[in-house]
Amino acid sequence: MDVAVILLGVGGVGRAVLARLGRAAPAVTGVTFRLVALVDSAVILTAAAPPGGAPAPAAVAYLDAPTLDAAAAAKAGGRPLAGLAAAHPVTATARGGGGDHDQGVLLALAASAAAAGATPLLIDASASAATTALLVAAAAAGVRVVSANKVPFSSAFSAFAALLPAPGAADDGGARASRSRRLVRAESAVAAGTPAIAALTRLVASGDAVTHIVGCFSGTLGVLTTAVAGGTRLSVAVAAARAAGITEPDPRADLSGVDVARKALILGRLAGCTTAGLADVRLEPFVPAAHLDAGGGGVDAWLAALPAADAGAAAAVAAAAAAGVVRRYVGAVDVAAGTVTVGWVELAPDSALAGLAGSTNAVVVTSGSYPRGEELVIRGSGAGVDVTAVGVVADAVELAHTAAVG
Repeated sequence: MDVAVILLGVGGVGRAVLARLGRAAPAVTGVTFRLVALVDSAVILTAAAPPGGAPAPAAVAYLDAPTLDAAAAAKAGGRPLAGLAAAHPVTATARGGGGDHDQGVLLALAASAAAAGATPLLIDASASAATTALLVAAAAAGVRVVSANKVPFSSAFSAFAALLPAPGAADDGGARASRSRRLVRAESAVAAGTPAIAALTRLVASGDAVTHIVGCFSGTLGVLTTAVAGGTRLSVAVAAARAAGITEPDPRADLSGVDVARKALILGRLAGCTTAGLADVRLEPFVPAAHLDAGGGGVDAWLAALPAADAGAAAAVAAAAAAGVVRRYVGAVDVAAGTVTVGWVELAPDSALAGLAGSTNAVVVTSGSYPRGEELVIRGSGAGVDVTAVGVVADAVELAHTAAVG
């Protein structure tokens, strides 16, 4: 089976997805992935001029391996995709004609692929809110969607409901919600390659009543927590993690806690917590807000000011040790109350989250079948582009198989 892929985002995650798509053996999966388009913030890169709304042709052009290798190398080196047009058989169509224009071009490419007998698949490896409307439109048009981007699922509830409705959600008599569940996967948006969404969805689909979800949802913050608990100064740990590519280029994006809030919100929505939006999350940042604002606007100035947070972080670790507890930065969902809370908690040393180290994530689910003391625990690596790509490609293979059975 040929799957025609449109890849949104060619950053670290996108490049890892490209590499892993190339390693997904057709003999094992029954699926051959071929790239129709690469999309970054500036251009849509295709192997031929995009149809731009013209009638779908009987064939579709794919980007060849040398072009994909060159594209990955260019983006890794900070060079634009548009530059590939000088040496490779590609068309670089400038974006900026408006969301509707870009959406029309990409959906026309998907239609071309379908007309040629391939299964069109849109993969969102970006971190942009701007992809939300495209993902919704693609799913509505019957295009399969895989996303590692958590933003579309944790912003307006209407977008979440259109893309990833909870099992049992009714929409147009349940038909559209059922269709979305067949077309959209977003496992890597929450726990990289760890199947937290799959496990939770199975519970809810079975009729089990999920009451609480709590977890450590950020491998990046797990790395920092472990380092500080081991005696490393917070500012040193952050600088080292940034140099290793573990944090975002601006680590404040991680330390704000918003990433954790989005992940907790997605899981809560899947469990039936429909009242909360991102603005409703009770959020305590990983570091006090004053330290997020220190040093002015630039990253370098902020990093230079971050040592002011070292003493407070070390004191919190020492106080927890003296009290015989373990500090963890968690997201928590109370489904019945409709609340999502993110921040520091103190845990008994024998609790499921207390034993985590490094980038390991864990999600603890309490339900009718998994009561307190017997909770369902989903645990695995939660950081790194490679493990995220594993989740993306696994979702892609699964969706391809659903296309094969109709």
